[in-house]
Amino acid sequence: MLTLTNLCKASFDKRFFKRIVDKIVEKDMDLSVALVDKRKIRELNKRYRKKDKPTDVLTFCYDSVNLVELNEIVLCPGYIKEKKGNFEEEMTRAFIHGILHILGYNHKTEKDLNKMLQLEEKYLKDL
Repeated sequence: MLTLTNLCKASFDKRFFKRIVDKIVEKDMDLSVALVDKRKIRELNKRYRKKDKPTDVLTFCYDSVNLVELNEIVLCPGYIKEKKGNFEEEMTRAFIHGILHILGYNHKTEKDLNKMLQLEEKYLKDL
């Protein structure tokens, strides 16, 4: 099940996210998507990643304290809009990136990063 919480002024339809999830995720999964402003994403980035700056996407996969799957992707349309390129494509790319993290991919090494970037491009082309 996909839950969308829009806490900013961007207007996105749940179907936008559902179409991407259906293309990438092969199994049933509960997934929460939150759209937030730059102030909120900066706050979350500082709290959870110790980086005092806004970012495009944050992904929360697992809560080790409560031992539960979270599967939450937080996107910042305001930050993404500032990037060069097509806004919808950049939103799609950021969302794909978040989904890949939930599916277990990371970019801790150069090899891992290259794999994620290849998958992002593949899914962008497929959409």
